[in-house]
Amino acid sequence: MTWAVVLSGEAQRDFDDILIWTVDHFGERQALRYNALIELAVADLQQGLPQLRVRARPEIGEGMAATHISRPGQAARHLIYLRHVAGTQVIDVLRILHDSQDPGRHLID
Repeated sequence: MTWAVVLSGEAQRDFDDILIWTVDHFGERQALRYNALIELAVADLQQGLPQLRVRARPEIGEGMAATHISRPGQAARHLIYLRHVAGTQVIDVLRILHDSQDPGRHLID
């Protein structure tokens, strides 16, 4: 069964900003690779939470969880912060943040 994955406006801005920063610092080729990696991580969410490496993050807020965008053989420094909409097959992607960022400062419960 496929889950619906909804990116918030902030998550979409994060995604765009990550790619712009990557182009500026590492070039277009690396940005294309990172874009594919982020898209793969989001697509993986469509398989549902039980199958993923999702870690509950209750210290950030009720129902909050995170998953790293890295995949075997592909290093990455960003995490997807999400919330499952209870009683549904919907995952709300709230932010995509660098692992050095404090999610408590960037997520409002």
